[in-house]
Amino acid sequence: MRVLHLTEFYVGVGGLERGLHMICEALESAGHISSVAFGVLRGGEPQSPRAVYHIPGLVGPVTTDTLNDLKGVLEKEQPDALIIHELLDPDILDWATAQRPSIRFVWGFKLICPGGRRMWRGSGQVCPRPVGYMCQAVAYRERCMPRDPRVGVPLIARTLKVADIHRERSAIVVPSEFMRGLLLKEGFIDSRVHKVPLFTVLPSREMLQPPREPHTIFCAARLTPEKGIHLLLEAIKDLPQARLIVAGAGPECVRLEALVDEYGLHGRVTFTGWLDPAAVASYIDQAGIVVVPSVWPEPFGLVGIEAMAHARPVVAFDVGGIREWLSHEETGLLVPPADGDILRAALLRLLNDQDWASQMGRNGRAAAEARFTASTYLNALLPVLSSAVRGRAVGRT
Repeated sequence: MRVLHLTEFYVGVGGLERGLHMICEALESAGHISSVAFGVLRGGEPQSPRAVYHIPGLVGPVTTDTLNDLKGVLEKEQPDALIIHELLDPDILDWATAQRPSIRFVWGFKLICPGGRRMWRGSGQVCPRPVGYMCQAVAYRERCMPRDPRVGVPLIARTLKVADIHRERSAIVVPSEFMRGLLLKEGFIDSRVHKVPLFTVLPSREMLQPPREPHTIFCAARLTPEKGIHLLLEAIKDLPQARLIVAGAGPECVRLEALVDEYGLHGRVTFTGWLDPAAVASYIDQAGIVVVPSVWPEPFGLVGIEAMAHARPVVAFDVGGIREWLSHEETGLLVPPADGDILRAALLRLLNDQDWASQMGRNGRAAAEARFTASTYLNALLPVLSSAVRGRAVGRT
């Protein structure tokens, strides 16, 4: 099968970019052919083992040149199907999904939330509302999207139109049952929304080693309020034996460094900036515990299963799809959302009981081997791709 991926970014260190590369490699290892068309260039031109096309207008607004460029890629690559990632221009999506069978990968909430976070910034609550024009009124109180209706209303209209296009034409792939439930509440058809959990690369068992620094805690996340790093800093300030390494960058960096000063954590907290996957793996091996302190509803939480693959226990707030891979007191500890006191207590339990932490790590590795490999991923994804291609073929006759 030949697949063309349409995405905003191809080069980068975000979860989507890492996941996209892994998906391409998994498909290619099974004999399928992947190519990629992307819209935004970050850094230098990508060096890639597959055909990659930079189409600057792919993120919109649509132009004749953009459609001609995309048409040229379709004619050259002759894909059997399109896998569409975070593109949000409705005119481009309307044109592309009319050309080939399409599968929409849902990495976050942009398909069903004009603010893209599904979270109210004012109160910190998860938004229970379906997307609609009342979102503009809610935004005045919760600051979850632009308050100016001249900006917000067109954003809502775009979100609704993109959802309608995919609801009618595309198979939908989500990483968790949590995300599947949200899309069903938004009117997506049950039989066309498929849960395909993400996967990770398993280091060989021979490479697995006890943590080099058992009292080191590792966290990889974008530095934004919803990722909860501020709560993690507060939790470790009263754990003098703990050291924290945070991999990531983002707009919260200055505020978090100020909290390090306020809490007297100099020498115990290291911010590394963004790291490539190999460096993340090395830090996971160094640490005794991996923490996912997100306070927003994580669609999945890729770093969690990466930690499990390296036989490390995970502590995480019980939000979104996290409990679908983290088994409480078996592969790690689930903590009530945004509860810093219980987070501190959970970390202390593992820091004080290295044997229990090691057993959780071993349990996590076994779970990763059973559930989160490239082969299990392909076993779930390929039937979705084949069904989408067959369904479009039937529709054309």
